[in-house]
Amino acid sequence: FGVIPCNTAHAYLEEICFSVNIPFLDMVQTTCRKAMSRVGTQGTIGILATTGTLISELYPASIKQLAPNTQTVTLLDLENGEHLQQQLVMEPIFGEYGIKAGGFQDIDRKEQLAAPMRIATKKLANAGADIVLTACTEIPLVLGRKSVDNIPLLDPMEVAANDTIEIALGRRSLPSLQRTDV
Repeated sequence: FGVIPCNTAHAYLEEICFSVNIPFLDMVQTTCRKAMSRVGTQGTIGILATTGTLISELYPASIKQLAPNTQTVTLLDLENGEHLQQQLVMEPIFGEYGIKAGGFQDIDRKEQLAAPMRIATKKLANAGADIVLTACTEIPLVLGRKSVDNIPLLDPMEVAANDTIEIALGRRSLPSLQRTDV
């Protein structure tokens, strides 16, 4: 089976599954199930992610499919959302000294990169999020995986890694996401 360790790449998961003859673990779906197990079907799930992941609607679509009454909130949903998204998420990830550039490896720089992400997490919680998905591989590198000011976080990469181990050890069945024409 396969696992894609990138949130945004899941926008192409169906195409990938159509191109190969192995099942894939759907990191988005398994993360949504885990989040709902924590907040219930009436909760609100915050999504902290790159603009590409947010625009793709991967997480809201999966959540709506699994539990129509579960709400989602992103920075783009908030007043001045595009500016907040750029300033609090995109710049810390993609900026010249950002996470992708290795900025998280320096302890002082890591704190500078984490500060706007913490603000973003608090804004999502203030907008009603019961839990915040850190739906970009880079975000947990500066925020960690547990919580921000008692706001629970859920890292899709950690969820997928745990599920992958369970499948590999035979404790869980193989994922069913695969080609439908075979």
